[in-house]
Amino acid sequence: MPQKLSFLSRAALLMAIALLAACATAGHERATRATVSMNEAKPELEKMKSQISITLANLNSLVRQKSEDPRPQYNNFVKSLHKMETQAKTAYQSVRVTKANGDVYFKAWEKDLELIANPDIRERSAARRIEAMENFNQILVKMDAADEAFYPFLIDLQDVEKYLNHDLTPEGIVSIKDVVVKAGKDASNIHKCLDATIAELNRVERSMEINRNLSEPPARTSSKPRAVKPSNM
Repeated sequence: MPQKLSFLSRAALLMAIALLAACATAGHERATRATVSMNEAKPELEKMKSQISITLANLNSLVRQKSEDPRPQYNNFVKSLHKMETQAKTAYQSVRVTKANGDVYFKAWEKDLELIANPDIRERSAARRIEAMENFNQILVKMDAADEAFYPFLIDLQDVEKYLNHDLTPEGIVSIKDVVVKAGKDASNIHKCLDATIAELNRVERSMEINRNLSEPPARTSSKPRAVKPSNM
C-alpha cells in the first residue's frame, strides 16, 4: 500500500510538472507573439513619419509655387494628405495589435501565478510581471503622446485642404502661410514622439525576447592545439 501511494504521489508530481511546463511554453509563445507584433509595428510608424514629411513637402511646394496654375501642386498635396491619414490608421492599428497581444500575455501570466505552490517563487514571479507590465505600458504612453500631437496636425491640414478647395488663388494661398509654418513645427514634434515610441518598442522587445543569444556562435578560444607525442617505434 505505501508503494502504491508513493507511485501515485510521483505520478501526480510528474503531471503537475508537465502542466507547469505546458503553461510555461504557452507563456513563451505569448511573449513571442507580443514581440513579433512590436517588430511589425515599427516599420509602420516609420512609414507614417515618411508620409508626414511627404505631405508637408507637397504643402510647402504649393505655397512656394510660382506657376499660374496651382492645381497640380494642390492635387499632390491632397493625395499625400489622404495617404498620410491612411498610413496613420495603419500605424495605430499595429500598436493596438501589440497592446492586445501584451494584454493576453500578462493576463495569462497573472492566472498562471496560481499554479506556483512555493510562495516565495510566486511572489518573485508576481513582482517580475508587474515590472514587465510597467515597461510594456510605456509603449502606450509614448504612442498616446504621438496621437495627441498628430490629431490637431491632421485637422489643420484637412482644414487647409477645404480652405484651398474654394480659394486656390494666389491671395488665398498666401493667406495660409502662417498655418503652414505652424504645421512644420508640429510635424517636427510628431516625429520626435514617433521616434520615442519606436525606441520604446525596441527597448521592450529586447527585454521580452526569448533566448536572443542562442544563435550566436560560441567564442573561440585562443589556446593552441596540443602537440601529439610521437609513439615509440
